[in-house]
Amino acid sequence: EGGFVMANYYTQASFLVSFETKEKENEASTILSALENHEDEPCQGELKDLAKAMELEDYCYVGFSCQDEDSLTWWIYADETIDVNRTVQFFEYLVRKDLCKPFGFQWADTCSKARLDAFGGGAVFISKEGTEWMSTDAWLLEQSQKANGEDV
Repeated sequence: EGGFVMANYYTQASFLVSFETKEKENEASTILSALENHEDEPCQGELKDLAKAMELEDYCYVGFSCQDEDSLTWWIYADETIDVNRTVQFFEYLVRKDLCKPFGFQWADTCSKARLDAFGGGAVFISKEGTEWMSTDAWLLEQSQKANGEDV
C-alpha cells in the first residue's frame, strides 16, 4: 500500500539578540510580556498598534520563543515553527526604539518528508533605515530568469 503520508512543514531559526544595557533589556522584556499577554490584557498606545500589525488579536503568539541567555542576551528560537514576519515586526520595533542594535538572522524552511516545494530559507537584516529581506526561492527564480534571457 502506497498511501499518502502527511508531511509537517517547519520554519526554523535560532539566533541571539544582545542589549547594550540592563535597562534596555528590561524595557524590551516589558514590551514582549505585554504583547504575549495582549489577549488577556489588551495593549495600549503604540503597543496596541504593534499588536494589531502583528495580528495578535486572533492568535496571541508573538512568533518565537525567547530565553534569557544572560542579563543582556536573549536566545530567540522556535521548537517547530518560527513566524518570521511577526518576529521581524517585533524586532523592528525594538531597533526603532533603540533598545537593540541593528542585526540580522537566517531561517530555514524544512519538511518532515521529501517534498519538491518544502525546502528553502532566507535572511533578514533589521536597521533603523529599514529591513532588507532575501529568500532562496526569489534568488533561484531570478537566476533562472537571467539564464533564460527573461527580464528580471
